[in-house]
Amino acid sequence: MLNKEIPFIRIVAPICCGIVVGLWVSPGTTFFIVAALITAVVFLVGRYFRKSIYNPVFGLASCLAFFLIGLFLYTKQKEDIHELPEEERIYVGILEDYPLEKPRSHQLELRLRHVLVDGETLPVKGKVLVYNDTVANEKFIPGNILIFRLTPLKITNRGNPCEFDYKFYMENQGYRYYGFSSSEDIIDIQSPEKRKFRYLALIFREKLLNIYRHNGIEGEKLAIIAAITLGEKGLLEPVQKEIFSKAGIMHIMAVSGLHAGIVALLVSWLFFFLRGKLKPIREVISIVSLWVFAFITGLSPSVMRSALMFSFLIAGRLIKRPVNPINSLLASAFVLMIASPSVIFSASFQLSYMAVFYIISFEKHLAGIFDIKNPLPAYLWRSASTTITAQAGTLPLTITFFNRFPTWFIFTNVLILPVATMALIAGFITLLTSPLHIVSTTVAGILDKLIGLTEDLTRKAAALPLSTIDNVGMTVPECIVLTVAITLLFRYLTDRKRLSPLPPLAMIALFTSLVTIKSFIVANESKIIVYNTIDYSTTAFQTGKNLVVFSDSSSVEEVKRHKATLGLKMDIVKLSDNPVQIKSLDKKVLITGKINGNIMRKLEPEIVVLKGKNVDIADEDYGFNHPEAIVISEEVYLRSYQKEILRRITADTLHSVSSDGAFIASAKQKTIFKH
Repeated sequence: MLNKEIPFIRIVAPICCGIVVGLWVSPGTTFFIVAALITAVVFLVGRYFRKSIYNPVFGLASCLAFFLIGLFLYTKQKEDIHELPEEERIYVGILEDYPLEKPRSHQLELRLRHVLVDGETLPVKGKVLVYNDTVANEKFIPGNILIFRLTPLKITNRGNPCEFDYKFYMENQGYRYYGFSSSEDIIDIQSPEKRKFRYLALIFREKLLNIYRHNGIEGEKLAIIAAITLGEKGLLEPVQKEIFSKAGIMHIMAVSGLHAGIVALLVSWLFFFLRGKLKPIREVISIVSLWVFAFITGLSPSVMRSALMFSFLIAGRLIKRPVNPINSLLASAFVLMIASPSVIFSASFQLSYMAVFYIISFEKHLAGIFDIKNPLPAYLWRSASTTITAQAGTLPLTITFFNRFPTWFIFTNVLILPVATMALIAGFITLLTSPLHIVSTTVAGILDKLIGLTEDLTRKAAALPLSTIDNVGMTVPECIVLTVAITLLFRYLTDRKRLSPLPPLAMIALFTSLVTIKSFIVANESKIIVYNTIDYSTTAFQTGKNLVVFSDSSSVEEVKRHKATLGLKMDIVKLSDNPVQIKSLDKKVLITGKINGNIMRKLEPEIVVLKGKNVDIADEDYGFNHPEAIVISEEVYLRSYQKEILRRITADTLHSVSSDGAFIASAKQKTIFKH
């Protein structure tokens, strides 16, 4: 029955499985040829068997075919990112976007096209991030061709426990390398004969952004309206993102399904008079408006995903057939996966599709609990029910990705979202009326007030007591099981007469078991960890669920995700400039910015953690008490003679956190700390 109502589930599910399997295996051409032949044979066998077994055989062959398509597409996508030698060469690339200003440089996103090797120009694929000290000028336009000199460096993770997989994230965006360059490394910048449509969209978005500037909108307000209406988040300050995240309305800052839905609804209201036989015209106008909106926001992946998703939903109404909206949702996902298989690993893809899936499936049932006749209370309850449904569907993902959960999300979405929606509409009117200076300026004044009100309400909401539950987290298996459990529970609650409560209860029991197993494993772990933290040293001792952290900084963001994911209790001890020796677990660990023979003979440390930007390493006899490991913190810069001295100490392990990742050593569990 499900297959007939939602036929795309038979396509999307095996494709997703094929893509996921592609994480671990990358078969060659021979494999795919043989697999395709086997699939064709299965199809033929099903064709000549009796009808009673035709459907199962045909279904098996279909699943196998779509599984192979998913595996093939993802394998090809990975192969399209070429390996580059970590040596200086001249490259030719296309500028993907306007330069993004960083504290000490500009970030250039470049799609590689050619590399010059021994006087020969060779094709190369993939994208690279270049950090350049050149001040951005009118030549750095999306689509322009850059000829530049670069030594590519491979993007790596920091190796910290439970860290965000940045390397995997960037590779799914097409980036495997980054590099640093100066103004002298930019050899030439050329304009293409014909600029691609996507680059034209980015240029047009920049022109629209300048309209806001010309109307007096600057600073934080410009950053917010640029994010809401144009999808330009590069102007947002980290503090602004933090405030909107704590208030539970960060989704209004990322142009996605919410904004596409507002555009479609606004167009439907404007053309309300197109009814009856003229209603299809209104639907077509809505679809066209969605793609115009996608164009002015730079055709970013999240906006195109939302436009495609709503286009399928509207098309379902347009053809006047009883189309299941979930099938339309899956159809849009299918198109996106064919275009870019790695999209299923994107946090925004998962969050937006899960939210829309829950709203389609369960919001109507939740809203129907109360039959409210008064328009205002009815609107408030409908907004609240939509928010609750979407938050329930995205709860596991939110905790897994962001390690926090906003507690006032109902209040903020019901109160702030309408104001932000009015700001969105005012922003569009400001752009549309730009030729009429007086009108545009007047509307821009209203827009300025609305953005100010949005920001003010958001700050107050974020400052409320217990505005968020921070430092919570879960593993990927826990996230998957909890998502299934919540889905089954909602499904049961919407149809309790026909459905059994056993499936949701079983999944809840499985989730509880996973959490219990994780707690048991963590409770029996003992580790010494030197985190790969930026510009400061952080050493931690984990004994069971207790994590004692010794750090130069009181803000240890890299440690918080580890703490949240495993549910650890953390204590932070601020380090001074003096050497500190900690006797914990079964090890003596010396954290210091200075080592010499006297210190080593007197303290006899088993692990030495070097910290500080100006370490002092004495060139003298260190005796026979050699440490098991010398760990060099990320901020430490060693001169060549200092490296030679460390090699003479002949520790079993010489570990550089900046190049080798975080240092993690298991130890026997002892809970006594002495320093």
